[in-house]
Parts: sequence; C-alpha cells; structure tokens
Amino acid sequence: MTDLAHLNPRHRELIALVELHGHASIEFLAQRLNCSAQTVRRDIRKLCDANVLQRFRGGARIEKPQVRLGYATKQDSQQVEKGRMATLAVSQLQEGEALFLDTGTTCDHVARELLNYRKRLHVVTHNLTAALTLAAQHQLLDIHVVGGKVAGRDGALTGSRTIKELTSYRLDVAMISVSGIDAEGYLLDFDSEKIQVKQTMMRHAGRKVLLMGSAKLCQRGIQRVAHLDEFDQVICDVPAPEEIQTLMTYPERWQEAL
Repeated sequence: MTDLAHLNPRHRELIALVELHGHASIEFLAQRLNCSAQTVRRDIRKLCDANVLQRFRGGARIEKPQVRLGYATKQDSQQVEKGRMATLAVSQLQEGEALFLDTGTTCDHVARELLNYRKRLHVVTHNLTAALTLAAQHQLLDIHVVGGKVAGRDGALTGSRTIKELTSYRLDVAMISVSGIDAEGYLLDFDSEKIQVKQTMMRHAGRKVLLMGSAKLCQRGIQRVAHLDEFDQVICDVPAPEEIQTLMTYPERWQEAL
C-alpha cells in the first residue's frame, strides 16, 4: 500500500478508492468524494506528479513501474511466458513483410525477438522503447517511427499526428496488446488515445494478431478496443479457457505459445 502520511484526507480516500477498484473514472471519484470533477482532476494531477497514481484519459489507476525509455524492461511474473509468445509471433512472419508493432511489455519482447529474425522486414511503430531495441538490427530491419506526443513511461506516441501518419501505411500484420477482456469477448484498455492507435493499426493491416498473456484474462479496462473475432490470431501462454472459446466464432484462431 502507498504511504499516505503526507496527504490530506480527500487524497487518502481517493487513493483508497483507486486501489480498491484498480482504476477509477473522474466521474466516479467525484461522486464518491462529494466534490467537483475539477477538484478530482486537480488531485489526480498532484498524485501523478508524486508518482502515486497514473493518469489515463478520464480517470486514474495506481502507478506501477513500467518500461522507461532507453532502459531494459522491468522483470515481472510473466517474462518467460511473454518471451514464448514473442517467439511464436515472430516465427510466423514472412521475409519482406511489413509489421505494425504496438506498445506494451509483450510487444517489447517481440522487438527483442526480432533481433534474432535475420531476415528483411519492415516495422512501423509508435513504441519508442521497441524502436530503440530494433535499431541494433537496422541493417536488416527497415524501421519507421511515427510522430506524436509521448503518452507514458512505456514510450508510446499518441495524438492526431500519430493517427495521421499511421493511416498513410498499409501493412501485412498488426501485433496488438491490450489490458484486459470483458465478459462479451471485447478487449479492453484504459487510454483512449492509445486505443485509437491500436484501432488504426488494425484497420490498415491485412492480418491482426492479438498478444495477450494469461494474466490479462482476469483483468479489465474501461474502453473497448475490438472483439476477439476481429483478430486473425490470438497468441496466449495458456490454452483458451472454455468461457473464452464460447465467445469466439473461430476458437481455432487461439494459439498457445509452448
């Protein structure tokens, strides 16, 4: 739990609500704290500056250590599983294909796995962390980084410029990551601008690949990205649970990374 000694009672209650639910919208917090949305935004800004909360569009969640630009990914409980998923995803690429690469720790693993690909490939990304990793293999990998504003410690670029530049591409594959899934089979995330980037990548790619670790199966977000059926392939570190299979028109698209 966060040390709350230096915070006022409203700040402590706000943090407790976010910790309880994992994330919370500004509207929800304003209701529960009996204050205005403007006050909540101001409190969130202060707590984000103190590295207590992490802001997303329309709310906040508890700050967690994330990849910092130019540094190795922090170790977590699914490093081995993410590595297997990345290996499977990269093994199915064809030489000369063009790839959209999303942000997130699993996509960072994909970038590291691409260093061993040893074939020519075009990569378009808004992921600065991945781009810096891929630069070590620039002789074989044709790397394009779209512009935009930095949206977090994961090195993601977002905004109207990002969307505009992405729409000028038509690529073979889009590798997408998400934060969770709902009971109807819709993939979820938190940041609306990052979600717009994911959806734009999907619209401009021939094949859509979802990279989703098993930890995400019990997690949620606040906005829908796409339905499972919109992906041509779902790569996970475990077999598809029965309740997930019932949500998929083509459950055979689910692939376990062994």
